Amino acid sequence: MLDKLEKIAKIISLIAIPVAIWWLGTQYQSADMKAKAAVEYVKLSISIMENQDQVDPALLEWASKTLNHYSEVKFSQPLQQAIAAGKANVSLASTTLGWFTIVGSVQSQSAAEELTLKLKDNLPSELKSLTLLTYKTDIKNLYAVTLGGETSKSEAIARATSVREAGLVPDAYAQRDRGWNKIDL
Repeated sequence: MLDKLEKIAKIISLIAIPVAIWWLGTQYQSADMKAKAAVEYVKLSISIMENQDQVDPALLEWASKTLNHYSEVKFSQPLQQAIAAGKANVSLASTTLGWFTIVGSVQSQSAAEELTLKLKDNLPSELKSLTLLTYKTDIKNLYAVTLGGETSKSEAIARATSVREAGLVPDAYAQRDRGWNKIDL
């Protein structure tokens, strides 16, 4: 009787082991394919969002939902709506520091001081907490007057837009740090 049970156990193990290996292999392969597909969907979503001015709003909404779906930390509802509406930039370049809001490029340190005094009291309320800073640039020995310090690209653009809309300067813009030296006025 014991011999028969041993023979049956050997037959079952001969069948069960390959079936278990096959099943584990298919599970691993399926998980690997899903992970690769997720990476491609995330790449596509970010690509769509980086070109938000050139894509259909419905596609932008899809990209926002897709990125949120695959994200471990979910977007807040207002952020998801802003992304879908093309009002938030989630590209890597927009989230890294190294950007400034330039509110003026002048020829001398004294001109930078004058511009700073002129702008200081007239900033929009949402920008009043930011300091006007002056940097010596390597470009034609100009002085750049910036609003606030180093920030992300999207924040620098938002600040420049606020200053232009307030009518303080016609040519405020965002620019990357180019190794400028801060000047204390």
